[in-house]
Formats: sequence, structure tokens, C-alpha cells
Amino acid sequence: MIRRVPPEALRSRPRLPHLAAALSAVARLLDGFARWGPTGGVGFELATGRPATHAASDLDVLVRAPYRWDQTMATRLAEAFAALPARVDCLLETPQGGVSLVEWSRAGGSVMARTAHGPQLVTDPWDAA
Repeated sequence: MIRRVPPEALRSRPRLPHLAAALSAVARLLDGFARWGPTGGVGFELATGRPATHAASDLDVLVRAPYRWDQTMATRLAEAFAALPARVDCLLETPQGGVSLVEWSRAGGSVMARTAHGPQLVTDPWDAA
């Protein structure tokens, strides 16, 4: 049987302590604020129950961001993530595509959006024009 599990549905505890602590902290920061969930190795592990992470694994997080995030808010969140026990790689899902939280927080111009048509430089990831 094949199942599709969205990142938002993956809320159990990862088996490695540093990833479990980071995921718990991310939940405290994002729950009630945005739709989000783990992806990457942690997401695979939580969805399948199969070990996929190791001591050097990071925590990949997808945040659904249909509305504009100002850079001050993005910077504060990126700084909070940087203080966690595991590296957090956060991707904002915007109307233009996926944008790195860290890149958006530091942007003074264009950022790379991962789109269905490949990477594209955009100045406003929320402008669908």
C-alpha cells in the first residue's frame, strides 16, 4: 500500500535526541502561527518508521507561507532556529515557489525560488505576477 503523508501530519518524536529536541522547539515557535512540518530524513523516518537519520542529520522543515513574511520576522525565526540543538533548514512555500528562510531573512534583492520549472531568481516570492 502506498500512502501520501503531508509534512503537517508528521508530529511524532524522532528517535535521535538532538532532532527530537529541535523538532519540539520548532513546534513551540510555529504551532498556531503557520502550517508546517518536517521533511527530509526526519520526515521520511516519521512517515515510514524506518531509520534514516544519523548524528550529523539536520532538521528540514517546510512552512506553508501563502502570505508575505516580512524580513524582520524571518530574521527572528532564523536566529531562533540557529540556537537549536540541530541545524534547521527551513523552506518557505510561497506562491512563487520554495524560498530558504535564511536567504529571505538576509535578502536585499533577489532570492532563489525553487519552482516546478527549476530555480528562478525573484524579488518578491509572494508576487504571483
